[in-house]
Amino acid sequence: MTTKYDDIGKEGLDFLSRGFPSNNGVKVNFENNFDGVEMKSTLERTLKDGKELVTFFFEPTFQFHFSRLNWKLRGKLSTKPENEVILEAKDCLLDGSVVELGTSQKTGANFAAVGFVNDKVNLKFKVESPTTAGKPLNFLCDGVYQWSRNVFFGANALFTKHEKKQDEESALDYNFNFKCHFGFPYSSTTLLFNKQKDDKKNQWDQLGLIWTQTLSDRVKFATKFTMDTNLNIDPTLEAAFEKRVDDDTLMKSKLHFSSLSGDKKKFRLAFAYQTKVSKMCTLTVGADVNALELSGSKGGDGHSLGLEVKFK
Repeated sequence: MTTKYDDIGKEGLDFLSRGFPSNNGVKVNFENNFDGVEMKSTLERTLKDGKELVTFFFEPTFQFHFSRLNWKLRGKLSTKPENEVILEAKDCLLDGSVVELGTSQKTGANFAAVGFVNDKVNLKFKVESPTTAGKPLNFLCDGVYQWSRNVFFGANALFTKHEKKQDEESALDYNFNFKCHFGFPYSSTTLLFNKQKDDKKNQWDQLGLIWTQTLSDRVKFATKFTMDTNLNIDPTLEAAFEKRVDDDTLMKSKLHFSSLSGDKKKFRLAFAYQTKVSKMCTLTVGADVNALELSGSKGGDGHSLGLEVKFK
């Protein structure tokens, strides 16, 4: 089946963002699968700007067959205001159709979505109705066309309807996104374009590139570059490198640079060492370094360490 819009370029984004524990935090993950039931739970403690924060997430997923339909019930319970419940039914309207109903505390909305997926297209239309007064009504639609086995073209549009202000021409904000993904035997390239307007009349035309490269069976590399053609948002460069030492151990490093000048300048380095201590347990130790401080400049958060333990 054709991939979802959100999954286009996801491999490169995950490579750049995951596996780098920081913020002087300790994170413990548990995952378990059995008979159509998937359980995920996370306990995390972070220390940032002298403030300690402890959070817990529990995310169960149940898959079952009822009334000739395939159902999926997903939930999220959290100590943060991010609780949600989603019920999904497949092939209820026609083969390839997907219907979702749910509520999310994080977005403060109830939502309904209908979609269709086959070997060539993946389409989805979603409406979010706010549960609290003052929040906007959202309409979202996205689609993906699979040109060939490793070539995808995707588009995403979000329309937000809010109360019209006196000096506004329209009460409708928009956000358009486009992706083009090209996969090759040892690399992939994803092109990004974003056009956005908010209720403050700010507009962005943002271009981006995600590139992943497998240098050998033990060495991988990925980079992402984004820039705003109107210069409302600073250009950002990220690059990550992974070296697998053996079947149970790998080392990662990452660079993040944004803003060419000014107080918002950001230059950080991250390092991680991951090892499988047993068949069911993986340990990751990380360090996040403010390279500006090392060079004698000011800006950004200080250095930090991190630890992540995953049971699966």
